Amino acid sequence: MPSGTRGGRTTKTWLACWACGLTAAAVVLVALGAGSASAETLGFKGDGGSAKPAPVDPATAAARAKVVSAAILQLTKEYQAYLKDPKNGKVREKSDYFKENPSPDLTPDAVMRGLEQSVTGGGATEAYVKWQLLSGIPGTFSPDLNKRALAVYRRAPSPFTHPGMDKRSLSSAKIGKGEITAANNEFSAAVAKVAEKNHPILAYRDELYARLDKNGDSAMAGLMDVADRAGAGLKTDAFFDNVAAAIKSWALTGGNTSAVRAMTERIAGLKDAVGKEENKPFTKVADTKGVAKWTSEPTITIKKIDELGKFLESTASGPTGGGLKFKPDMKK
Repeated sequence: MPSGTRGGRTTKTWLACWACGLTAAAVVLVALGAGSASAETLGFKGDGGSAKPAPVDPATAAARAKVVSAAILQLTKEYQAYLKDPKNGKVREKSDYFKENPSPDLTPDAVMRGLEQSVTGGGATEAYVKWQLLSGIPGTFSPDLNKRALAVYRRAPSPFTHPGMDKRSLSSAKIGKGEITAANNEFSAAVAKVAEKNHPILAYRDELYARLDKNGDSAMAGLMDVADRAGAGLKTDAFFDNVAAAIKSWALTGGNTSAVRAMTERIAGLKDAVGKEENKPFTKVADTKGVAKWTSEPTITIKKIDELGKFLESTASGPTGGGLKFKPDMKK
């Protein structure tokens, strides 16, 4: 990009700053009422706890832990090598570590213990390692692991922020009419770098959510994940669709009236936050009547949020009041 300066810094210097990876903005989470009410206080029905696992002798427990510890060490080295040399480093495209490295000592509980511990190397490294560990748990989480998995999901590393959220720096950069193409190319490169860093984080979050039991607690956790991604300026339509489908199912079959109405308020807060101009990341520079101007887009299609909100309103005010009531079959 041709330089163009302001305050002694070139636009290229700003781009280096945008790509450094900021944490997600809190404004969307605040709009959803994060911290003000938990799923339990909203009346959502969770999984009711989990049964205690049967006692395991020390030698067996040590063998199981050793398999997971070895995996964490190897996967950490794998991802760190990739970060040092992305061109020659190799990372996995899907969660398959334990499919390639099976062990008779591996158990879902041992994997969950690995997910519950910290991993050094930063958020992307932790997410990559734990995303791969999930390959040691087949299918969805069993009832005895689901509550622990939900806690792990809520603590998942936050995504890095889209460069287009740094509107002040972007707006202050002087871009001439003839520099628009070069500016967009360099901006796209910065966006790609952040997307690359976010890949294991979002893959890990996606995998965790997909395996959770879909109830009121996971519905709220999924919505907070949506807010976290949107707050980071990331396009979130696809993941929102998954969460919205689960919320609809919950509202029809398990949510009581007060819980559905509470969820409706969170959806309204999400719509308000996503619709604000300051929360729409810049996506490209456009030639507007001979002047270079940044254009922005909402992180979630407003129509999708509206549709979910209207569905919840209708469900809460319907004759069953949120949650279908089935009558037993009557034999004639």
